[in-house]
Amino acid sequence: IAFRLEFWIFALNFIIAIGFAVFSANIGLLFDLIFAKFSWTKEQQVIKQGLPIVLCIFLGMAITGLLIVIPIKLEISRYLFFGLVSGLVALIDLLIYVLIMKKGEVLIFKKV
Repeated sequence: IAFRLEFWIFALNFIIAIGFAVFSANIGLLFDLIFAKFSWTKEQQVIKQGLPIVLCIFLGMAITGLLIVIPIKLEISRYLFFGLVSGLVALIDLLIYVLIMKKGEVLIFKKV
């Protein structure tokens, strides 16, 4: 059985995957700035036991679930859905990046 994927759907999937990789990195940085923890005894506490990690994991699962449920419930065109999602992800990535660049230093120095 072969699964034929149209070029535009493949391209939009690729763009969305890159967009969500950037989103995941940006949101991780933002959560690290907001929930910075400087009192730790081992490096593992910062990386593996921090609130930002848990938030990123659950946010990623929620977004993935929404991306599965929304097109099924709304019954919209694949092209429209993938186009809207890729545009929305790009916009959110840009907004988070601008927020980090403008407010990041203020957020981190509040914690120190």
